[in-house]
Amino acid sequence: MLNFGAVTWLSKKQQTVNFSTTETEFVTTASSSCQAILRRLL
Repeated sequence: MLNFGAVTWLSKKQQTVNFSTTETEFVTTASSSCQAILRRLL
């Protein structure tokens, strides 16, 4: 517990290889958006 909230950690092998900063930012934004949508549905 950290500041009275649960903390989780996940380590996994990288699934994609990006060749540019823009591509990395796009993939990160898309992944974060999907996670936010899924959390709202829960």
